[in-house]
Amino acid sequence: MGRTKTAILGPIDHLRFAMVHGSNYNNGYFNAFRDLAERNDFEFVFHLGDYIYEYGSGQYGNHPDRWLVPNHDIVTLDDYRARYSHYRLDPDLRYIHQQYPWYAIWDDHEIANDAWVGGAENHDPATQGDFLVRKAAAIQAYFEWMPLRPVNDPSNPNNYIRKTVNWGNLAFLIFLDTRNEARMDPGDLANDSPDKKLLGEAQYQWLTQNLYNSYHEDNIKWRIIANQVMFAPLEIFGWTANKDQWDGYKHERQRLLNFITGWNIKNNVIITGDIHTAWANDIPNPILGNYGNNGQGCANAVEFICTSITSPSTNFGGGIGASAIMWQNNHVKWVELVNRGYSILDINNNRFQCDYYFIDNINSTSYNRYWEKSWYLQDNENFVREAMYPSLSDDILPDLVPETPYQGENNPVSVDDKRNFILLSGFPNPTNGKFFIQFHLDTDSELIFNVYELSGKKVFSKKELFVKCDIQYMNFEFSTLNSGKYILEIANTNYEILAIKHFIKE
Repeated sequence: MGRTKTAILGPIDHLRFAMVHGSNYNNGYFNAFRDLAERNDFEFVFHLGDYIYEYGSGQYGNHPDRWLVPNHDIVTLDDYRARYSHYRLDPDLRYIHQQYPWYAIWDDHEIANDAWVGGAENHDPATQGDFLVRKAAAIQAYFEWMPLRPVNDPSNPNNYIRKTVNWGNLAFLIFLDTRNEARMDPGDLANDSPDKKLLGEAQYQWLTQNLYNSYHEDNIKWRIIANQVMFAPLEIFGWTANKDQWDGYKHERQRLLNFITGWNIKNNVIITGDIHTAWANDIPNPILGNYGNNGQGCANAVEFICTSITSPSTNFGGGIGASAIMWQNNHVKWVELVNRGYSILDINNNRFQCDYYFIDNINSTSYNRYWEKSWYLQDNENFVREAMYPSLSDDILPDLVPETPYQGENNPVSVDDKRNFILLSGFPNPTNGKFFIQFHLDTDSELIFNVYELSGKKVFSKKELFVKCDIQYMNFEFSTLNSGKYILEIANTNYEILAIKHFIKE
């Protein structure tokens, strides 16, 4: 049992939502998700990408109790499906999905690190095959597991995620894809080349039309642009710090800033994930002159970047690095390079505020949450100010629904039932041959796995001893079975049936 909410029509005067990204299972516990779920003072969760990571255990995080399935880099459709399934066994991630509706965009790790339209830094064609095959598998699994639909456009074989949602006349949400739709290899061409694309022409025209219409025709107060990579410029001693960000695609960024400035489209807020750190940025537009405080040289836009749920930070020397960044980039009003957590965005007709909350521990399930900073943008201004206090909500929301452990298909045991076996999943279904199940054991157990045709004929049997009391995985090879429908029966050595799973062999 869960809760949800639909976007509101008509005039509204208040909206609060959570902004998250970078949920790396292998690097620690999802305490930030648990803390968010139990707040019950916001409308929805917006995940800005890197919902999963493609690496194998120990490659990008090495928490000893947070090992991954599969244990290797995920490449195939079965791999990606299994990784999402493994993530969803996490009780804190299940709990926040249970309590809130979600919006989501992907970033690179839903496919592979530093992905672009035709490849990725963490993809080796010699050992991992055709990147486009891997990308198609990752996108298919994403839409199978995430609470959103692909945009229905027969001309697009890659499945767009770009779309818009408006909450009354207060907020207009724009979902961008700066990663997989049109991004060129960041190593190709100069950073300021007019031929180097991040959005691509089709998405650029779609974005600018929505910006114009929402402000000049629909009179919506705030435009919230959900975006994968840092938009504000970042230079260290005059050098571009990261060309994977919009800095690597300067011509397209300048074109967009000129459009916003030229059409005087106000109240634009960019929300960003990707870099596992927290930032509050003004957005300078060089054609308006030198940047200065109080909006001089700014482009009617600001950027709030949230830190990650668990993904490791870049650090850059902690507080010393943050001070150096702000000294050399005075439009960066605040940056925090170390801690993990989330942000709460609180919006009314006069103010758009971002509250930054951090979690003090991801190494165990014991933690504390603390407020670090808040920054806000006032109506019709184009620069951020620091707030003295976090925002508060007096909205009355329904109570949280009870947290009920998932008991699995055809396994209707109660919460208080002390049976030591719970079937969690069986996949892929239908299967071409390889079939996986996930289950939970409370005690050491010897189990019997039998497969029957619908006629009742037994066609497979296997007995296995499990000595690890936790989530378990079993891999079956059913390629010799004929095409058709089958029943997998799981029993103990007393021949008591513990669970039944129906599956189809293609």
